[in-house]
Amino acid sequence: DAWTVSFQYWASFIDAFKAGAKAVVDGGKGTEKIGACMGGAGTVGDRSVGSPDAGAYALGVKVSEIYKNMKCHVNKVIE
Repeated sequence: DAWTVSFQYWASFIDAFKAGAKAVVDGGKGTEKIGACMGGAGTVGDRSVGSPDAGAYALGVKVSEIYKNMKCHVNKVIE
C-alpha cells in the first residue's frame, strides 16, 4: 500500500522504497500486540505479547538496510 500511494503522488523510487521500508518496520512493531500461535514461537503463546515477531522484525531490518544502501549509492552517483 505504501508503494502504491507513493507512486500515485509521483514519488521517486527511493522515496517510495523508504515509505515501504517504514511500513514493514511499523508492521513488525505491530506484532508486539499479538500472541504467537504458529511457528517456533507458537509454544510460547500469549507470553510472546510485548515482543515483535522475529521474522517480521528481521524483514524490517533487511528492507531498511536495502533502503540505506540504495540511498547511499544513488547519492554517490549523483555527486
